[in-house]
Amino acid sequence: MLAMWLGASAVSYNYRYWFDRDDSNAITGIMFSNKLHLNVDVSGLPTTIHTFNIQVQDDKGDWTPPRITYFAKLSPSALRGFYWFDEDSLMSHETAVTNGILEINVSDLSEGVHSLHYAAMSSDGSMTGVVTRWFVRAPLPEEARSLRCAWAFDGGETHIAECTVVNGEAIHFDLDVSGLSYGRHRVDIVMLDENGNATSDVMSYFLVVEPDPCDVNCDGVVTAADITALYDYLLNNDMTYFDTLDANGDGNITAADITVVYDNLLGAE
Repeated sequence: MLAMWLGASAVSYNYRYWFDRDDSNAITGIMFSNKLHLNVDVSGLPTTIHTFNIQVQDDKGDWTPPRITYFAKLSPSALRGFYWFDEDSLMSHETAVTNGILEINVSDLSEGVHSLHYAAMSSDGSMTGVVTRWFVRAPLPEEARSLRCAWAFDGGETHIAECTVVNGEAIHFDLDVSGLSYGRHRVDIVMLDENGNATSDVMSYFLVVEPDPCDVNCDGVVTAADITALYDYLLNNDMTYFDTLDANGDGNITAADITVVYDNLLGAE
């Protein structure tokens, strides 16, 4: 069943969602406001940790990167949960399972990468299999810390670099997409501790969009500032945007490029 909160806006947007890595059977729908409430059927999923991925299509037809949420599906008859971290003793923590939710306390763990192992017991005393996942306990909110990250585009070569965890949750590092073709791509990211142990893979999709040749200052929009950048080069030899100033693609940077950008601003064909 699908329920939506409808707003006053008449604008509609397509959305799609899927579980884990397989988007070939994504479920699609239409949302009519900036709020969406979904009742999602997880009955066909196995009892383990999953990802829920959802994205929205904008008015240009481009899909946003997926919003990814992790969740655990437990047996409907699960009453008690057991979990432990790293090399801790087997099932050293016990907690109740309420509405399929197993609460896990990580407050006593050090910052960095850890392994989590958990299982659940049903009402007849039978146990599920043990599920193991790696995760990172981030620094406190007021701190920033450098960690190693590994990532790969579209299942290709793996790259490793330093990244910074900010406010206990946000990871900031730059990925070079200049070698990728225009269109849709996937990035897989994990974090590594000093021993090379890795978190579970975080996957996201993104678009590499072909730039507008009239956006010579590369700020994402075509404005009078692009004309100013051309004048600065032609009159003052300002080389700041030299690689992108050839708006008409004729191999030269001349007043003709200013005309192309000007016509673009006026909407001329």
